[in-house]
Amino acid sequence: PFTKLQSGSAGTLSFPLDLASVFLTDSVSKFGIDTLGFRVFDPKVENMDTMDAPIELFVPNSTKAFVFDNYATLGTDQRKLRFGVKGLLATEGEPSFAMSNEMDISVELAGSDAWVSLMAKVNATSLFNFPIRDITNVHCWLNTLATPAFLGESEQTGFSIRSLLLSTSLTNFNVSCTSCTSPSLVVLPEVLGSFKDYGISNVLERRLVNLGLDLLRSDFTQAYMNSILMDAKLRCPHSPTYTGPDVSSVSPSLKLPSLPYEALETVALASTLILEIGVVVAAEAHESYDMDTTAPLSGQNKLTGTEEKHLIDFTSLDTSVGEWAKSGIEYIIGYLNEVVPDPNNPDSSDLRVNTLLRSSLLSDTGYFLMAMEELGIAGAGMEVSFKELNIVGLDTISELNILNAIAPQTLQNEVTWKNLGINAVVSLMSTSDHNGRN
Repeated sequence: PFTKLQSGSAGTLSFPLDLASVFLTDSVSKFGIDTLGFRVFDPKVENMDTMDAPIELFVPNSTKAFVFDNYATLGTDQRKLRFGVKGLLATEGEPSFAMSNEMDISVELAGSDAWVSLMAKVNATSLFNFPIRDITNVHCWLNTLATPAFLGESEQTGFSIRSLLLSTSLTNFNVSCTSCTSPSLVVLPEVLGSFKDYGISNVLERRLVNLGLDLLRSDFTQAYMNSILMDAKLRCPHSPTYTGPDVSSVSPSLKLPSLPYEALETVALASTLILEIGVVVAAEAHESYDMDTTAPLSGQNKLTGTEEKHLIDFTSLDTSVGEWAKSGIEYIIGYLNEVVPDPNNPDSSDLRVNTLLRSSLLSDTGYFLMAMEELGIAGAGMEVSFKELNIVGLDTISELNILNAIAPQTLQNEVTWKNLGINAVVSLMSTSDHNGRN
């Protein structure tokens, strides 16, 4: 009866809380966005009532008096054991960026082996004096268990999860939209395909399962179980403290429970994937809007009075500046485009511009480092700080066509990179103990 009482749905255990939550205004206005809201929330475990053979229940633990060991197979082909979490990315501002996309990320398991050790402290007097008239009353059966003194009680409570292990081999990773306004969600299968190709979905499958298990073992779940036991003595008709069938004594706090670092890292990973999906969807939607194409000579055509201003004519440097200027620019272009031996690999060669970037601008790892110590977000029991945002691949230039004079005061530049990317270094910290990891 516990899952039915907790979530309103048999076999479902829900956690109505925010694992991560961010709402930004001023810091995103320069991107044409008035507000940006992001949430990872409502983790849930579904179809827990799908036990199948072999089953071993209520086996007394050989070393602990009040503990029962249980083993069962959970999840069937028709009703798979499911661990899920919701994500929301919403923006307001320019029509091309406005969206509100709520997604469901889940992993489904079939044929999972579960080992659960439960502690149950049954009041013998309550059990042996149980009246027949209340035999169908769930609250009366719960009332036979010892009532905890407060919500956070874990040792003197009548019921708790002492250990929980899950083994599975058949998994299915899913991402679906539950309430989305972006018209460009046709790219979602392609994005999910890339996650699978790079092994990201496999990592998230395992981590989502572990996150669900951590939540089941957490003080959050224990507080819910304690609240049900505390309400049972008020709702059981033959209890001396009976008050009414629907009365409640206390409600558990909906704050983020104490979780291990791997669980917080899972939240960060899920957040990153949701943001990545949101960015791709926004970029795809942006293509549907008619944007003004900037003509190469648009700025040149707006110039007036160039003769009176004595501006340099790049199409005729030898007369407007001198022959040395024209020769100098030609030398620089040729120098940068020259193919030279690669100092890092004597057996290969590269454009000189790439070797100059490596020796003067990039780090030993090939990154262009940008420190971002002041950029961070906090909430829901953890703090995420962006330590570095590094550009990768600046030294992979394959074509360099620069300083090409296409008008008297206009220089056109074309640069082609083989690969270009961004590497972010993020620090994840639990605000409860002020210990962080990168």
